[in-house]
Amino acid sequence: MDLFCVFTPENATDKLVAYGVDYPEIATVDLNGHVEANAPGIVMVYAYTRDGKFTRLFTINVTEHKHIWTAGTITKKATCTEAGELSFTCTVCDAMRTESIPMKSHVPVVSKGAKAATCTENGYTEEKICSVCKTVLTESTPLTAPGHNYVFFERINADCSHGGCDVYVCKNCGSKENRSETPVLSHDFILALTKEPTCTEKGFDIYVCRYCAQKQQRNETAMLNHNFVLFGTIDPTCTEGGYQLYECAYCGKLEKCGEV
Repeated sequence: MDLFCVFTPENATDKLVAYGVDYPEIATVDLNGHVEANAPGIVMVYAYTRDGKFTRLFTINVTEHKHIWTAGTITKKATCTEAGELSFTCTVCDAMRTESIPMKSHVPVVSKGAKAATCTENGYTEEKICSVCKTVLTESTPLTAPGHNYVFFERINADCSHGGCDVYVCKNCGSKENRSETPVLSHDFILALTKEPTCTEKGFDIYVCRYCAQKQQRNETAMLNHNFVLFGTIDPTCTEGGYQLYECAYCGKLEKCGEV
């Protein structure tokens, strides 16, 4: 509150007034008569002229003041990187106070997709940033290629067309690797069949490679000549002549001979 003095007569030449209080812990007064309350209680306030001839005393009962605050005004908006501020004013004494507005939550988005590491290439995890302030929320970290993890898969035996080897397969990616390679084998033919000659076909031996089953025909022999022997005699009839019938001892072919 503010104090002011009324001078009589109004045209007084010396209008300088001093102010004081008896309990400054309850209230204080400045040179201009402005009283500031400090604590509840009763305080004596006095005003006196410079020459000390005139003094005025009065008491002030300082009571505890209950602020009535306004709804509040946003003086600083909250973001996802800084808290905001809300200001309130007392409708009774114009005192002011502020409250902090909590920071907003980040809005995460994937800025860099993840790439899985393979046996031969490095990868990395995904990166996330805030779509509002661009702050990196989750950093992308490198993933080191672990290398192949080979296990034995099968044994390929060498033959006459290709070499042999042990085949290993990676458990992670399915890649294959040949180890312990052996050279291509030479053919090893063995006798599998002998075909005797006949009166119509030549004879020969058939050899088969015991590694690759390839066949070869060897030792060809000439066809045999027919070896006819008398099979029977057919006597003539009233309508047909007679003859002798010969049969080949090798192939069973029949031929007529000596018709009568």
